[in-house]
Amino acid sequence: MEEFFVEMKENMKKENKELKHTLNRKCLSLILSSHPQEILDLRKGRDTGDLVFSISLEECGLSSFDLCEKYKPVILNSYIGNFLGEFLIRENIDRFARVLTDLDTTEYIPIVNSWSHKKFGIEFSGDLLSFYFHVSLIQKILMEDFRESI
Repeated sequence: MEEFFVEMKENMKKENKELKHTLNRKCLSLILSSHPQEILDLRKGRDTGDLVFSISLEECGLSSFDLCEKYKPVILNSYIGNFLGEFLIRENIDRFARVLTDLDTTEYIPIVNSWSHKKFGIEFSGDLLSFYFHVSLIQKILMEDFRESI
């Protein structure tokens, strides 16, 4: 009898893992196939060099119900959130690059080079999905693009 419960527990773990992978793929597929591009409300965050941008759930092909009921754990997962945040920045790099060019030269080094982007913070409110990140990520992406072009 004990073997039955051990086997059942193992099967449940396997099913949960498969369900999580399927949910991750469905969520990413839905968002990426909707081609989200309209970045809303790009603004400074709380700390030096932090930025926040938002995108509408509708632009991502999601509804508030989808996010709250189906995909909330997926999007709040750091792997998926980091992927989506960086994807959206790369897709709209021209808009984000302006943040760096608008900085005063005396601000650039202490704000951009003194810190390093580690991961995205994500939150949703109403029909918006917001991403928090450090401005140094923009510089990193631009440097990668520059290296690839030479």
